[in-house]
Amino acid sequence: MEDQVQIITIPVRTDIDPATLLEIAISLIEEIEDRIDSVDGSSFRTRVLEEEISVEDGDDLHGGE
Repeated sequence: MEDQVQIITIPVRTDIDPATLLEIAISLIEEIEDRIDSVDGSSFRTRVLEEEISVEDGDDLHGGE
């Protein structure tokens, strides 16, 4: 069975540099995967791909494919 892609959106209101925010999001990959995979006896095999993470800043897009 092919993995289903789900997209989450988390608006963040800050004046931090978008590149720094992207680094923070990327640093959370392993924690997100582990938390999803540990849901009540789940057999999930979660994968978050770094190259698919992006930060949108107005008309500018940082990261992503």
